[in-house]
Amino acid sequence: MKPLVRSLLASALVLAAGSVSAQDLRIGYADPVSSLDPQLNNYAGDRSVALHAFESLVSRRDDKTLPGLAKSWRPSCPVNTRL
Repeated sequence: MKPLVRSLLASALVLAAGSVSAQDLRIGYADPVSSLDPQLNNYAGDRSVALHAFESLVSRRDDKTLPGLAKSWRPSCPVNTRL
């Protein structure tokens, strides 16, 4: 099949599928969740859910600080950082 015909058929299939809008998000999770509050989640199961639900300001990888929600940061005094 020629590339143009193949592209047209693929486009037609995508357009025919339409869009679906769901109202609920369901996630299967085996461990019980005791709290969705990131300050209270000392349990590994709660922490696992929180890591999927919340994004942090910064993250650490290979001894480097990487941006998350914070786009920049600088020290405001010896013990504080302004994000």
